[in-house]
Amino acid sequence: MRIAKLFLFIVVPISSVVATDYDSENSLLPPEVYIDCGRCDFDFIRTEINFVNFMIDRKEADIHIIITDRRTASGGREQTLTFIGQRRFLSKNDTISYTIQKDDTWDDERSKIVKYLKMGLVSYVARTSGAAHLVIEHTGSDTTPIIKDDNWYNWVFSAHIGGFARHEESKQYINIDGRIRADRITEDWKIRLSQYLDYHEDTFKIDGRTVKGISKRTDFDGMAVKSLTDHWSAGLISEVAHSSFSNTDFSFLLSAAVEYNIFPYSESTRRDFRIYYALGSTYTEYTQPTIYNKNKETLKTQLLGIRLEFKQPWGQIDISAEGSHYFHDLTKNRLRFYNSVRLHLVKGLSVEVRGEYSRIRDQLSLPKGDITDEEILLQIRELQTQYSSWLRLGLEYTFGATYNNIVNPRF
Repeated sequence: MRIAKLFLFIVVPISSVVATDYDSENSLLPPEVYIDCGRCDFDFIRTEINFVNFMIDRKEADIHIIITDRRTASGGREQTLTFIGQRRFLSKNDTISYTIQKDDTWDDERSKIVKYLKMGLVSYVARTSGAAHLVIEHTGSDTTPIIKDDNWYNWVFSAHIGGFARHEESKQYINIDGRIRADRITEDWKIRLSQYLDYHEDTFKIDGRTVKGISKRTDFDGMAVKSLTDHWSAGLISEVAHSSFSNTDFSFLLSAAVEYNIFPYSESTRRDFRIYYALGSTYTEYTQPTIYNKNKETLKTQLLGIRLEFKQPWGQIDISAEGSHYFHDLTKNRLRFYNSVRLHLVKGLSVEVRGEYSRIRDQLSLPKGDITDEEILLQIRELQTQYSSWLRLGLEYTFGATYNNIVNPRF
């Protein structure tokens, strides 16, 4: 069956309209739209959709459109357009979802966004004088779609290898990394296997001598999660790793985990409030004896965490907290706090706060003996620390012209 296509041929003359009468539902003004999207080609959208007015500030708009996405089983993304009616379209809301395929190009993706934006805007344009210029054409078969047998049983595989090199007279930088990944995602199960390798080399010439630092890391991660209900899930997490930076010749982690989402998983693109717990065991062989005189050891651990995510008209919030410890010594623990908050305070004014703080008391793999200045400067050896933190603050204020329709690509 051919995929049904919907083509909209809409021509609505948009002139410099100054009227501000929103009392009538059938106002002569085109719908006024604010698009909230992290990675959209706004010039393309404004060029292709010429029957609405695009606004600088969301509070001045009739329709606030939030664009979110989440990964699909095949490695693509399910994109969701949430239309929130404001002002003259107050409480007239709608939602449209569609799929971005893994092999879609950037042009395919932005064309799909425009296509489904037009679809969603039709019901709003129909309530304005622009409805007289609206033409809708539907082509394709109306038969029920037939899904062929999947010879891969929902498994999706990907491989990547890459490198970067930079050379100057007195220094040289080389980095090579590779990744192999396999995913099987269904409504009931989420299975993810990945292998990662990284090689990092820095070389400096100082006072006639050469200083070289090499860092190697490999990780194999495995995860199998069972969907229990629309709020509960449980699974197993494993990791096999080697890291010259962390003095780890070989380590193996196996944990059992459970997660509860206060909101249904089906609403995860807009809001999430998860509480998760993991109980596991780690076996580690160290490259050098540690500061605790250990060459290898097996330890039991547990972790408890929460994560709150919202993407709403008033802004975005992503806050998480995690705590973990080893059972053999409860003082060997770690606390981690992360936040990313962007709030629209008043017209044109928004504030952004991002930061992370970790209290670190569990560096069991630190090597015995002194660390050289070269190892510190080249950052090829983990240093002892009680904490780590970073913070980013931002304040943005936009004022001036209300409309945002013009596209000028010169220079």
